[in-house]
Amino acid sequence: MALAPVDGFCDPAFSSVQAAFAENFASRGEVGAGVCVMVDGRVVVDLVGGWSDAAQTVAWQPDTLVNFYSVGKAIVGLLALQLVESGQISLDAPIVEVWPEFEYGGKSTATLRHALSHRAGVPAIRERLTDDALWDWHRMAGAVAATEAWWEPGTRHTYHTNTFGHLNGEIIRRVSGSLPGERLWGVAGPLDADIWFGVPLSEQSRCAEVIWAPSSTLDYDLSSLEGENLMNALAHVNPPGYSSIGVVNTAAWRSTHSRRS
Repeated sequence: MALAPVDGFCDPAFSSVQAAFAENFASRGEVGAGVCVMVDGRVVVDLVGGWSDAAQTVAWQPDTLVNFYSVGKAIVGLLALQLVESGQISLDAPIVEVWPEFEYGGKSTATLRHALSHRAGVPAIRERLTDDALWDWHRMAGAVAATEAWWEPGTRHTYHTNTFGHLNGEIIRRVSGSLPGERLWGVAGPLDADIWFGVPLSEQSRCAEVIWAPSSTLDYDLSSLEGENLMNALAHVNPPGYSSIGVVNTAAWRSTHSRRS
């Protein structure tokens, strides 16, 4: 195994950060990473290290793109709150006012506030889907709308692990006419922020590989599950690749819902 390269800038006053960063590769099994620290608006640490691929042949670069998973929920929330700020929708507006199909299955009282705070009652899709649905925004949003509420919206809280994006993203699309990836570019572009919902094919060579086990789709037998256990399983593996298992690192996964390709 090649010695992990570490490069970048570190203010001498923060040398302990650089030492700890390098130690991650030397003794803790870290494959690749970047770290940037700012104090009072000044960059004091800006380091990259290791590799962006499982084979450890491509060094991590300052512009390496990383799949940040649920950090994206905060960004989706930002895009929704922009619409609240502009007066296009209220936090307490029923979702059905902009998305009539969402009324199905006892969800008529669900609001944008519920959707943003994981209380909308749809943490999992009931209809069994294949991974082909993942690449079709309208199919996925439609399946969320067609799901009977797992509880009365607003009466309990359950993390909407994967449905959060399609739920709030479709509200954003219904109000603004644009998918979240398009709305995000409207924010990120003027800031020159290298962040995407859907990475254009032209930029995918910069993507770090997600390395984990298992690397294939989990084969859950859901036939014996019911209630909360069924809801939890469906939240993670319906469609099978909803949590990215078995489809991660593919061009389709990285470019889904891209503004452009």
